[in-house]
Amino acid sequence: MMVSTNTLFLNQYLAQITGITGYIKNLCVTLLAQSAITRKAALDMANILADRLAVLDTLTANAGTNGLVAYTQAQCGNVSRDVVAEYSACRAQIAAVQSWLVANFPKDASGNLVVYGFNGASKFVDIPLSAGELSAFKTQLTNLSATID
Repeated sequence: MMVSTNTLFLNQYLAQITGITGYIKNLCVTLLAQSAITRKAALDMANILADRLAVLDTLTANAGTNGLVAYTQAQCGNVSRDVVAEYSACRAQIAAVQSWLVANFPKDASGNLVVYGFNGASKFVDIPLSAGELSAFKTQLTNLSATID
């Protein structure tokens, strides 16, 4: 039996989407397991989310009209599964994490990000998030992780 070119593309799109969202979830789980998260790690997460969201937006463009939604439902074995709502919730939570980081990341009086400090040996070190920042960031990561199967 010959598989159509469209089916191959849809299979590749779905594999990329699940790979990206799985990667994001794994990062969330890894960060959530840490008792402290450095500011650099939080910034790395911001960049990863921005980069991956751009790819997801490309992969999901026209998903309703190119057959990706129906293909995904068929692959899940549930044609009534609302994959659009699930993806929208995930996408919205990625944006929420990004927004939280932009609004709450420690900044100096000029609005520059404060990432590093000096230790007693005059070496620069990555500063961990404060207890309040850590708790709020982990809440964002928990919410994002919950949107990904």
